[in-house]
Amino acid sequence: MTTFFNFRDECKYKYDQDLYDIVMDSFDLMPLACVVNNKFLALHGGISPDLKSLEDIKKIDRFKEPPR
Repeated sequence: MTTFFNFRDECKYKYDQDLYDIVMDSFDLMPLACVVNNKFLALHGGISPDLKSLEDIKKIDRFKEPPR
């Protein structure tokens, strides 16, 4: 996704490959979702039709790219 939306190229143009790699590593450690005030589900990128519960989100291995 970062290549498709030019983030990778821009990061390498302004900085370097090492910084891009660090940013990508930090993205892999960010939460996929959170529940706010026990009322709202906040996600980036939408909800997959394969996810049926919060437990499904918790089971995703965060040390690799999330599944589509």
